[in-house]
Amino acid sequence: MKTENPKTRSQEWAQRANECVIRHKESGKTFRDDYVSIAKRLPSLIHSCGLAQALAFVAAKGKRDKPNHPVEPERQLMLDLFEVLVSPNLAEESRNAEVARYLRLSRDSLTAAGWLKRYAEAILE
Repeated sequence: MKTENPKTRSQEWAQRANECVIRHKESGKTFRDDYVSIAKRLPSLIHSCGLAQALAFVAAKGKRDKPNHPVEPERQLMLDLFEVLVSPNLAEESRNAEVARYLRLSRDSLTAAGWLKRYAEAILE
């Protein structure tokens, strides 16, 4: 009987981040460049500004007029972060969470954003 090796949360996030980034491999160069650019900045934004503010910044930045992109790279990165963490309400949760929960969400988001950054650099650049 074969036993399945359990995975850590970080391993699961790494796998989901890899799958998210691979989906963008065939996107246009401008989309890929913009996605990589914001993916590189997201972990430091979360660290320096806090999770709620970082998500608000990325959301606001994604509202620019980008007729060449069906979905703005910034919005797609946020959706990918939500998918990696399996938390579709992350932005709302971060705004309404108690301190202990907010710190946990921030730490988890920082780790997941780090995985997205690594894979974006490795796959899309």
